[in-house]
Amino acid sequence: MNFAEFWSLYPRKTAKLAAERAWNRLSPDEDLSSVIQQAIARQRKSEQWTCKGGAFVPHASTWLNGRRWEDELPACHGNDPACEAWAVVRLAVQQVGPYQRPEWKDARIPAVIAQMGGWYKLCEMRTADATKRGQEFEDLYRSTE
Repeated sequence: MNFAEFWSLYPRKTAKLAAERAWNRLSPDEDLSSVIQQAIARQRKSEQWTCKGGAFVPHASTWLNGRRWEDELPACHGNDPACEAWAVVRLAVQQVGPYQRPEWKDARIPAVIAQMGGWYKLCEMRTADATKRGQEFEDLYRSTE
């Protein structure tokens, strides 16, 4: 993978020259390029990268210089339907907001949201409470299986 391919995959298009310099210093071989590509695909789905429209995606140069492809993601990633459902809800909270009701493909999601006090209350959640509320959602979701 060359820099142009990396740049096309990386979601934050800021400070391209600095990113290219970091890429050139790194000079990744084919194996490392593959690892980087897989890490970007994984991290694109992470809460940090999806939260607030991607506001917490690091600049590409920072990501490369910090070897951020080696970061461990929260344990929730994998084939956990409860975690995946929470990720869908978090994204809807950010994109839809409290005054519209999203359409859910998973019928268990609105039932769990109701148990948590409703959509509006969930949308008022502070960022600091997201982990706790996420765990509550996942526990309730699992109990409805």
